[in-house]
Parts: sequence; structure tokens; C-alpha cells
Amino acid sequence: MNITGITAAGVCICVLILAVKNIRSDMGQVISIIATVVFSAAIIPFIVTIVSAMEEFAKLSRAGGEFLTPILKITGIAYISQIGADLCMDSGETSLAKRIETAGKIGITVIALPLAKDAFMKIMEILL
Repeated sequence: MNITGITAAGVCICVLILAVKNIRSDMGQVISIIATVVFSAAIIPFIVTIVSAMEEFAKLSRAGGEFLTPILKITGIAYISQIGADLCMDSGETSLAKRIETAGKIGITVIALPLAKDAFMKIMEILL
């Protein structure tokens, strides 16, 4: 499925959810959660394409895969925490969604710290 198909399906499901919520609000949430899981699975081929491209870039660069793993981890944390937060928001759990977003940001920071340190050390080598 392409992005246009995913978007069209999302809009159709949104209309379905709005219609179902008028009859049974709890079923609207269930449909929303199922749709989120299905759409997350639908984007896996796109993620595979991105990872393949990044691996190719790593092979072409002098740094090799040194930066590839942290970048992939950061990207994964960002997407996973956003999807989890969105599921919580759809279920009305705003506070929990905010905690998931915060945990994701902290995880990204922890992974990025060694990269920032390396960049800082290289800058200091050039300046000194």
C-alpha cells in the first residue's frame, strides 16, 4: 500500500469511527486502536527501505556504520513512542501519553549523548 492509499484508508476509518462513536463510543476507541496497529504494520516496508538506504550511505561514508546504529535507534524510539502516545491519546489517557512522549525523548537523548560527545571532541581537535 502506498502513502496515498494509507491516507485514504485513514480518512475512511476516521469517518467510520465518528459514525460508530455516536452509537457506541467504546467501539470507536477499539476501531481506532486496531487501525493504529494495522497502519503501523503497513508502514513496515517503508521503514525497511529507509534502513536499506541508510546502510548504503554508511557503506559509502568514511565513518562506516559508526553512526548508523544510533540513528536507527533514535528513529525507532521516536516512532514507537509517538505511536504509543497516540494510542493513549485516542483512549483519552492524555497524562499517560505525555509520560510516554517524555520517556521517548529521554531515550533519544541517552542514545544521542555519545554522538554529541564525539562531535564535540572532533570540534575541539580542530580548534586546538
